[in-house]
Amino acid sequence: MFSLTFEEGGKLLVTTDCNSMRGHYSTADNKIQIEKKISTRMYCEGSKEQQFSRMLESVDFYFFTNRGQLVLELKYDSGSMILR
Repeated sequence: MFSLTFEEGGKLLVTTDCNSMRGHYSTADNKIQIEKKISTRMYCEGSKEQQFSRMLESVDFYFFTNRGQLVLELKYDSGSMILR
């Protein structure tokens, strides 16, 4: 299970299928920038963490669907992440 927790003051908590990360985020209009800072370093065979981490680094815009889902759009029209 992967999760993002956006806290006040621009703090970001990330939980992946293997490790936890902390970082910062900033927004302006519907543009978002995510910067990871600290991560635990456990090895988990078959983890999708590195893919997820690379996707977070390439997030460009965000919006919410009418169902309340957060959509993070990736740079260069390379897709999007939909979070519940």
